[in-house]
Amino acid sequence: MKVVALVPAACELMQALGLSHLLIAHSHVHHHICAHQVLEKEEVVAAIQGLVDQNLYLIDINPNNLEDVWKDIFLVAKVLGKNSEAQQVTDNLKARLALVKKISTGRPKKQVLCLEWGDPLCVAKSIVSEIMSLVGGINVDARSRSKMLNWDLVKVLAPEVLVVGIPHYGLEESFQRIIDSAKNFLPKSSTLLNPQLFVVSGITLFSKSGPGIIELLEVLAEILHPESQPFGHLDVLWRRLELV
Repeated sequence: MKVVALVPAACELMQALGLSHLLIAHSHVHHHICAHQVLEKEEVVAAIQGLVDQNLYLIDINPNNLEDVWKDIFLVAKVLGKNSEAQQVTDNLKARLALVKKISTGRPKKQVLCLEWGDPLCVAKSIVSEIMSLVGGINVDARSRSKMLNWDLVKVLAPEVLVVGIPHYGLEESFQRIIDSAKNFLPKSSTLLNPQLFVVSGITLFSKSGPGIIELLEVLAEILHPESQPFGHLDVLWRRLELV
């Protein structure tokens, strides 16, 4: 069987199930996962039109919460005949989730805002709100009706922790780009972001909405609870940025 992954979550699912070798093309967002052909929109349309008369399965994947992630794993696995692998994957992910919840229980809660860096600023995807609560954070963007923010509104939201990333860029490039643009983007008063500003790998965290979302959960646990058990993501998927 040959598989085309048209959304990032689908590529994540294939990797988690150990089926990346079945991919013949994939979303451009996950070129770091799948070393296969990348399709542009026009190519996708042409490819689907050429397959309509063949034995083609179309699977709709659009996870908005963790429960959707578990369901999608089994949905894809059923079509590909990998039900036992799906159970193993979900059991492993749920075990990692349980560990994060355990180390986060009873610790002080912090006001957190996750943003995609740029002008304007963009609030991270909705699934972040759920995982934020699981790791002991309070997602302050829930008080905002807009997904686009400016620094005046960020100041009103008053986060204690600001987590920022640039979609499609890894940690090193995100970190450097944010440093280079900080003078133009940040407000004159540095007290807004002092003392906790963290840069994460946008391509491996903010672009994920499948099984890989558990990595973002672990990263947030390391950021919010540095005294707890580390998961090995520091300087790989996230880093603190000191602005002085």
